[in-house]
Amino acid sequence: MLVRAAAAIPCGEEVLITYCGSAVGAPVALRRQALQQGWGFRCDCSRCLVDQDYEQEPLGQALLAGYQKLVSKLRPGLLAALDTHDRAAVARHVKQVANLMEELQARVLCTSHFSCSWHMPNH
Repeated sequence: MLVRAAAAIPCGEEVLITYCGSAVGAPVALRRQALQQGWGFRCDCSRCLVDQDYEQEPLGQALLAGYQKLVSKLRPGLLAALDTHDRAAVARHVKQVANLMEELQARVLCTSHFSCSWHMPNH
């Protein structure tokens, strides 16, 4: 295995590598799928077990819905803009991500403190 560091690593420093790759921030089901396909095992680490239970709660479901929208609606356009070096399109997509984060924050507050109606508008 070849590992490249983006910064100098002091002698004796522990180097950690995620098995999840780009799925490291994904919901537990997607992380487990990536691990099963890429490495041939199902992860039952403490994070996966906690996330599994958490995703059944209203707040976890709200965050999962936001993540799914981010990936399905915004990621393809952002990646295309990055590939073509279209700075204006990248800026638009970054703004959309920021807006989605604000919407998710509002949803977290609604779910955590009181019941309120909320929907994620189409971008």
